[in-house]
Amino acid sequence: SFLPSDAQSRGHTYFEIPKASKANPQTSVTAILCLSGLPADLTASILAHEATHAWIKLHPSFNPSMPIPLQVEEGVCQLVAMLFLTDGLEEASKVNEGDGGPSDEKLRQY
Repeated sequence: SFLPSDAQSRGHTYFEIPKASKANPQTSVTAILCLSGLPADLTASILAHEATHAWIKLHPSFNPSMPIPLQVEEGVCQLVAMLFLTDGLEEASKVNEGDGGPSDEKLRQY
């Protein structure tokens, strides 16, 4: 994986997905990409959403010839992201990090 400071990452944080041939040999996921520099909660939400897409595609019961409807898949991914934001995060910081931006608590209000 690349760190955001690597020139090769071009501002992205890159996580390589392991080979999934044992999970579902008919499908594969190459990578999950997310911009770096975003607020932590937004990054967590995006990664939870995209990881759910990967989980669906790599699940042994997933049949690429009969995929679930796109709206259903997106809804499930949004639900997982929302559940992660509401139940999977530590308490929001009330202190501004000193970079001039709003605190995590303020960002969670939106």
